[in-house]
Amino acid sequence: MKWTKGNWRVADDFSEVTTSPVGVLEGSKCICKISFFDKTTKEVQANARLIATAPEMLELLKQIDESMSIRELDELLIKACDIIKKAEGANG
Repeated sequence: MKWTKGNWRVADDFSEVTTSPVGVLEGSKCICKISFFDKTTKEVQANARLIATAPEMLELLKQIDESMSIRELDELLIKACDIIKKAEGANG
C-alpha cells in the first residue's frame, strides 16, 4: 500500500491536511480538502486532526503487532496516548 509520505498536518484554517511545514507552500502535497458543508467548526477541526494523525496511528499499530515484550508494549502505549491527544487537539 502506498500513501503520501511525510508528516501530515492540518492547515491553519482547517481547510486541508497537507505535508507542508507551517508557512511553506513550495513542495507541499495536499492530502485532502476538508469540507465545511453541513458541519460545525468543531467537527471540521476534529475531522482534520484525525486524518492528519492517520500515518502515525498506522505506524504505531504495526509496531504493536510486531512487539514481543511487555516493556515494548508499555512504551508503545505511551506513544498511543500521545497520538490520541494529538488527534483530539490537545497541546503537547
